[in-house]
Amino acid sequence: MYFQYAEQKNRRNIINEAFIEYHYNANEEFPIDKWERWGLKEYSFMMCALLSKGNEFSNTIEKIFHAKAEYLKEYHTFIPFVFINLLLKYKENIPESVCEEMEKYLIANAEISMSDAWDFIGINDNTPAMIAASLILSGEYFNENDWIECGKKRLEQLDMMLERREFISEFNSPTYTPITICAIASVAQFSHCCAEMALKIEAKLWKQFLDLAWLPVCNSTGPFSRGYKADKFCQTYNSRILLYMLLGEELTVNPLNTLFSSQYNMDDHEKLFKQLSAVWICMYDYHCPVDVGQEFINRKYPHQVFGKAEISSSSDTYLLDIIKGDAIGDASVRKDNIFRTDVFDAFKTDECFNYPCAVVDIFSYMTERFALGTCTLGFHSGNQTDAFAMYYVKKDNKTESQNDIGAVYCNYCINDDISLVNDAGRQMAFQKDNHCMVLYSPKSLWKTITSAKLSVIYSNYKNLIKKVVSGNKEIYISEFQDGQKIQLP
Repeated sequence: MYFQYAEQKNRRNIINEAFIEYHYNANEEFPIDKWERWGLKEYSFMMCALLSKGNEFSNTIEKIFHAKAEYLKEYHTFIPFVFINLLLKYKENIPESVCEEMEKYLIANAEISMSDAWDFIGINDNTPAMIAASLILSGEYFNENDWIECGKKRLEQLDMMLERREFISEFNSPTYTPITICAIASVAQFSHCCAEMALKIEAKLWKQFLDLAWLPVCNSTGPFSRGYKADKFCQTYNSRILLYMLLGEELTVNPLNTLFSSQYNMDDHEKLFKQLSAVWICMYDYHCPVDVGQEFINRKYPHQVFGKAEISSSSDTYLLDIIKGDAIGDASVRKDNIFRTDVFDAFKTDECFNYPCAVVDIFSYMTERFALGTCTLGFHSGNQTDAFAMYYVKKDNKTESQNDIGAVYCNYCINDDISLVNDAGRQMAFQKDNHCMVLYSPKSLWKTITSAKLSVIYSNYKNLIKKVVSGNKEIYISEFQDGQKIQLP
């Protein structure tokens, strides 16, 4: 009934075993202390793998809750969703004292989850999806009808959005769209009253996710609403993890030969977080329609995708995230964790540089060798978005490792402040087939602009690119070292 549904259990077990084998020495306790810096969200991800082994790690789980008890006093958008799914899937394996703490947390935070702040309003879709799922499933678990109705109302909001548009607002995010899918899939898996609506929504989410995925790179391709460095360089993160649940080792570059391989070069902290994300994403059962899955694996090229998404009004400044360092982390923006008002105009209630809400066009053109995608406008505050992105593979089209995959994207650079993730400009893009035009303007929060440049950022593993042509000038990539800046005329 669903694409490769029966195989998902085995793939889940393989990921859980890989995580435990990577970190666990049978002669010692599970090494939770080395991740002291992390909070309960990351430890709850870890529990997805540990609880799959029955009662084997009960003492470890109790130690986790004892060590992170202070986090139970705080609201975190991920935790109610993860907790209720762990209770529904593994309750018999959870120590009684931990089970009680999880239930108390869900009850104590239900009112916050019911706030209108978590509606679908054209910005973040993954958080409303997780909170809607947690309210529906917790409401059924505790027999609280008000919770169920609030969660159901949010599902209806998402359903109506998908009736109006081909893509959700937080469209094609390699990090966040898989989270939205897993939230809706959990309702389809566990809910008694909302499963039918959830299955309808999940089918549409799979269609848009796979429409913009490209099998030669074993991953999503652009454009995307929100993402991080790993997403921009087409590395293993949530979208590839989700594709693994759909295709297993038919995916030639997958979590097993990247995240769980000692040969995969990545910062230890980043690698561990992505491993935790893998065991979490793989905990759920997914319901991809057979025809959607078949179209993806049997796709004929060239393949074109066109659709619309709606996004809310926004501002360049996005000051709260800048202060926290979540949106812009460059030293030129923040110094000693303080927003630099000497460089930028601070956000003021009477001086707000707003952009109106909009309906954007999303376009992708794929061949056997490359995938080129654009969006007419950058998403929301414009910090983590790519309105233009291109991915490519080597000539023989045999993708055997991450090194066989290349990526190209652009960031606007103001006052020589270069970032691999955050953009100093606003983007506008137009595309016809394999040609596109991308326009940039500086964000209005800059006080003084001394230079404005476009940085073209690419990965070039195994020298996949031989040369770049700018105007009439050819620039041979082999002449330059990794990370070196090239000043174009």
